[in-house]
Amino acid sequence: MAQGGRPIDSVCKFFIKVEDGGKIRAKCIKCSAMISAKAGKLRTHLEKCSQSQLKNNFPKDDLPEILVPFNSGDTTIPPEKCVCHKIIQSKLNDFTIKTSSHQKEILDNQIARLFYACNLPFNLAENDVFKKTISILRPGYTPPTRKSLAGGLLDKTFNEVTTMTASALEGKDVTLVQDGWSDIHNSQPFLLNILAQHEDVIDLSIANQINNVGLYRGAKNLYDQLKPIATSLDKLQGEKSNVAGSCEEWMKLIQLDELTSHLGKIQKRFKQATTPTHFLANMINPKYMGQRLSCEQQEEARGLLIQLNASLLPQLYQFQAKEPPFPASIFECTDALNPVTWWKAIKKSKNLVADEFCDLAINLLILPSSSASIEGFSRILV
Repeated sequence: MAQGGRPIDSVCKFFIKVEDGGKIRAKCIKCSAMISAKAGKLRTHLEKCSQSQLKNNFPKDDLPEILVPFNSGDTTIPPEKCVCHKIIQSKLNDFTIKTSSHQKEILDNQIARLFYACNLPFNLAENDVFKKTISILRPGYTPPTRKSLAGGLLDKTFNEVTTMTASALEGKDVTLVQDGWSDIHNSQPFLLNILAQHEDVIDLSIANQINNVGLYRGAKNLYDQLKPIATSLDKLQGEKSNVAGSCEEWMKLIQLDELTSHLGKIQKRFKQATTPTHFLANMINPKYMGQRLSCEQQEEARGLLIQLNASLLPQLYQFQAKEPPFPASIFECTDALNPVTWWKAIKKSKNLVADEFCDLAINLLILPSSSASIEGFSRILV
């Protein structure tokens, strides 16, 4: 309450008394609007003011002395009692992420390097999922297009990498090593032909080694030994590799003349990698029929069959002899038909071959060449 006057209206706490041209007016604390000092006008403005939702609710006795009744005769405001209110206006920059031209250039270059380093197709830049991902990571930023990745950005990155590589290798001897493996995208290998165009820079000692006939023969001999091993590895690691085929590949390596000097090591690995299951599958395969197996290995296969179902042993002999109940004509199709299809045809034909024998053959021939599958073979048959 002001001294010697009536109580201050509660609405006054939201306004500051201002003298304007000899008249007393009120200035809204929140929106700085100048209002007539009458209490009714103040209330009307307060109801309409969009910024009037105040959390402070000062008791009347605690009101600043600047908020005295507007009808008071004292219009002088002591300087030491003045209260300054500063309104801070929020900026849009506080709620947005601005990407400058320099920042966009840096981001474009880095994304381009990602595409080149990972051998990603440029049309990925037009994919909606990729665009949405970039938008989440950096709102307001537009990533480079497919055209820019294949154009200016590619040229710029190429020049930068070329300059950096030339600087790093300056004054150094370099050996380029390249194999025949493809990358994760199965791209064709790119063969280098640098030395053929720069024979004058080849060191004489290296040239003598290259022209050494003995070295060439030794390298060719190693190539002849490694080529069949590489071929067998490709087949053993293939998606369609099975126990019958893996056994056949091992037997080929053992009987290969080029690998005679390594026969002991190959046989040691062969014993570690094969089981009677491999031998039986190889014997039941109509393409192989166990022809590469030794008598001892064939006997191991027959011993396994006796353990599984001894009553099927006679039909195994009939199969190997190509005797009835197996029709003679179907043995003419062993190369044309998949072994599994061959046995399915036997099962569906009207002959005396036991269904149990056909099922056994099919299960053996679809068995992948892994230790886990072989261990579970007996459970599959049950």
